[in-house]
Amino acid sequence: MYRFFPILFIICFGTATVSAQNEKYFIGSSTIINDYRLAVDIASKQFPKYRQAVDKTYFEHLKFNTSRQEIYEIKVVVHVVYKDEVENISDEMIASQIEVLNEDFNQQNADTANLRPAFYNVKGNPGIRFTLDQVVRVQTNSDFMMEASSTYDDVNMMKKTAQGGSDPVDPEHYLNIWVCKIQSSVGQVLGYAFPPSGLFNWPAGSQEPSINVSGIVVDYRSFGRNGIGFSSGGPSWIVLNGRTTTHEVGHYLGLRHINGDAASSPQLDPCEVDDYMHDTPPQEQLSSHNCNANQNSCTENDTLPDMIENYMDYSSQDCQNTFTIQQADLMRNVLENQRNGLITDISSIKIANSSTFTMFPNPAKEQIVLRASTDLIKRVTLTSPTRKTIKILTSVDSLVELDISNLSPGIYFVSAEFESGSVTKRLVVD
Repeated sequence: MYRFFPILFIICFGTATVSAQNEKYFIGSSTIINDYRLAVDIASKQFPKYRQAVDKTYFEHLKFNTSRQEIYEIKVVVHVVYKDEVENISDEMIASQIEVLNEDFNQQNADTANLRPAFYNVKGNPGIRFTLDQVVRVQTNSDFMMEASSTYDDVNMMKKTAQGGSDPVDPEHYLNIWVCKIQSSVGQVLGYAFPPSGLFNWPAGSQEPSINVSGIVVDYRSFGRNGIGFSSGGPSWIVLNGRTTTHEVGHYLGLRHINGDAASSPQLDPCEVDDYMHDTPPQEQLSSHNCNANQNSCTENDTLPDMIENYMDYSSQDCQNTFTIQQADLMRNVLENQRNGLITDISSIKIANSSTFTMFPNPAKEQIVLRASTDLIKRVTLTSPTRKTIKILTSVDSLVELDISNLSPGIYFVSAEFESGSVTKRLVVD
């Protein structure tokens, strides 16, 4: 028998009155939902001994044995399960989400420069590349609910064709991502995921109940680099720029919330509850979707502020910009062990600096020009939003012209290969 323990990303927006029964899920006086408390209550309701199992699980030492040379590639299948057309997100939006993942998991995101100096020495690069393999679109009449009374079957309906969803594609070898409208009367669930089984840093019963529900679920409004925001019902405005998916992939690859989900151990000092990553500072609770750089919720034995830049916090997504070294190591360890069917070793591929070449104009209609700054361009590959190859040019020059006059408007990707490595940039055709 499996215990129910999805890792959720929830906010509450709007001004609707919430019943007294559900007020305990709010953080302080705000309308932000404590997702972990909701998940534990769901589990405890079905499995009375679950909370004791959570409280008893503690491991003091981390022992990773990972290789830091390889870049690991994960193939992705995106299932768009929609009821109304607005939920049927575009190929361009999907492509932008893959782009965000590749930036965040390779330390190529521009806002990594915003990391505060106090955390420079723990900044980690997971070295994971995501490639979109296919998009599956399914129109449905089903509603996908996440409630305190939910069961496994309820929260995994979108993963089953027979229940109005979409069956996973070879989940041992592909990361399946379901994008749909997630509904709840308690608060807005932005996404959720199950970690793999057998991890030292998770309590018993946390793991996905079967390989057929392996993957992550993301609300369509929180998927991709869409710039959409949610009001939390108060002064907070939740910025959404693709980091919900980064956060959930972190869970899928074994990471816990940065505060160690302290709500599961109410008998302990929250600052003594750990995420089992020694290079993340103690943190009393998850941030309330803000960017309070002055916040330091655990001061007794630690002088570092709360790490609001960490993808595994609940800070606003416009200030999240990093994983730590141990978080990166743990995810690679999971790929080398519990989820080793996912990875393709592409260690022979080197990633050049993104400033190696410029591409202009962008957006463009008829032609683009690629100019190398320090090296000769050996090969240029143009791919579609779903990463299907459209055109390949072989050249040994510092300047390459590429005709795009036959392309439909949309998002494309241009990869340039050099002796020093390869770089991929996004092209907007209008």
